[in-house]
Amino acid sequence: MGRVVAVAATVYAAASVAAPPTLGRYATDRAARRGAVTDGAAVVVAFADGSFDWFPAGRLPDAPHRIVARRNGRAWKTTAR
Repeated sequence: MGRVVAVAATVYAAASVAAPPTLGRYATDRAARRGAVTDGAAVVVAFADGSFDWFPAGRLPDAPHRIVARRNGRAWKTTAR
């Protein structure tokens, strides 16, 4: 049993080192919408590396991005992809 745990720990450590950092905190635009603080206007952006994140409207990131959804009021509005 100890050998299996040691091998699993080695594989996990190698996988975590090999994963490149992403610009956004979310893997999908739906996850970014769920994670957004919605007490005001917000936007969800897609980064060039395929990650997503949300920002308050008017405070967009400096990294290259495109807006994929906007929230103004109670509902999200998806923009053209």
